[in-house]
Amino acid sequence: MGRRKLRRRLLGALGAAGFVAVAGPGLAARPVVGEPAPPFELTGLDGRKLRLSELKGLVAVLSFWASWCGPCREELPLLADYARRQGGDRLAILPVNMDGWGVPDSSRRAPGISGTSFRSLRGPYGLLGGMPTNYVIGADGVLRYARGGAFTWPTLDALLAPLLLETPPATARAKVANAGRGSPLGPT
Repeated sequence: MGRRKLRRRLLGALGAAGFVAVAGPGLAARPVVGEPAPPFELTGLDGRKLRLSELKGLVAVLSFWASWCGPCREELPLLADYARRQGGDRLAILPVNMDGWGVPDSSRRAPGISGTSFRSLRGPYGLLGGMPTNYVIGADGVLRYARGGAFTWPTLDALLAPLLLETPPATARAKVANAGRGSPLGPT
């Protein structure tokens, strides 16, 4: 392994450790599948903030990834493709980069996703047994999935298709109708 690659992995590990410390259990209840998702706040590479409360009525996939993670780099285009083909205006893909400090923003953009990538998350979410780690929050605000490991199309579809068929509240339909291009709510 080259020095540069080793340095990136070390910085990523340090960033992930710092992330877990910032997002530790003191801030909010730990996420539990089947219960309301704890609040979070994402900060985009562009500095914009996004809170869970702003996603009410949307199905959200919170995906922790790193540029050096092979399965992550395969999964992100799959998520973007799924959102384009199946998600319509009901699915928010929220990629959270775990490369850590010292990595340029150009390397932290999620491959295949044209919306905002996020550099940090404040809340009780973190890695679960490796990367990528994904959390899926239903339109009703309930955490439906939390697991480490990459999705395949069949597993992603089995999980998301029923959630996308649920009727969103009228406020969510209006919010989605007003969302612009380049929105962090998914690929455009």
